[in-house]
Amino acid sequence: MATSESSGSPQGSGAQRPSSLSRYQLAFSLSAGALIVAGVSLFLVGVDLRAVVMSIAAYGLALALTIWLWRRGFSHPSLGVANTITVFRLALVASLLAPLVAPAPPAGIISVAITTLVLDGLDGWFARRSNRVSAFGARLDIEVDAGLTVVLALNALVSESVGLLVLLLVVPRYLWVAIGRLLPWLRAELPERWSRKVVTVIQTATLIALQLPFVTGLLGTLLVLVVGGIVLFSFGQDVIWLARRRHQHAPPPQA
Repeated sequence: MATSESSGSPQGSGAQRPSSLSRYQLAFSLSAGALIVAGVSLFLVGVDLRAVVMSIAAYGLALALTIWLWRRGFSHPSLGVANTITVFRLALVASLLAPLVAPAPPAGIISVAITTLVLDGLDGWFARRSNRVSAFGARLDIEVDAGLTVVLALNALVSESVGLLVLLLVVPRYLWVAIGRLLPWLRAELPERWSRKVVTVIQTATLIALQLPFVTGLLGTLLVLVVGGIVLFSFGQDVIWLARRRHQHAPPPQA
């Protein structure tokens, strides 16, 4: 995705332990999400056991990540509508893995992807409106966004619309994370930037467009090159901003 993020602890070492109520609500949301994965996978590819099982297995791995993030610290007494929506978005992303194994109509893939993208705007709106913004919700939202772009890119690869070039739209985010392991200043907190969010929407919309049967060949290649350039430019802005301030985040010299 076009959004860069710090890879530090979501809540810090002194994070508050999640409440029992949020635990039950998270368990219910994740269980409902499993039903969504199964139902949407069947909607996309029909009764294909391999495809449905793969989607559910992927959701299981994502479920483990969600629980891990939640256990690191969740300060609100209840899970909230925003985080519940994000969990359901996670389920929709997992269901989009089914077409990698069994054929699915492009209209079905596009409808699920657009629904996931629309819900992305809703969960943030609910979080801000109810004053329930949390590090857990923000990090989970980032990972679901990234997962959506990767799964859509894989579907584009399977359809052979533009070949490996589609990876230009998803690889930069993971290069950022990998290089950040070597350069700690890349993991510093970034300021909110509206243009970064716009680039993320353009990136996702492009990946959705690549599911259309007529967005192939020269048209698809030009689209990926233009949007890929925008994504790289967005990352470049963040790199320059952090590079200029890297000494502010460096540890003090030893006496």
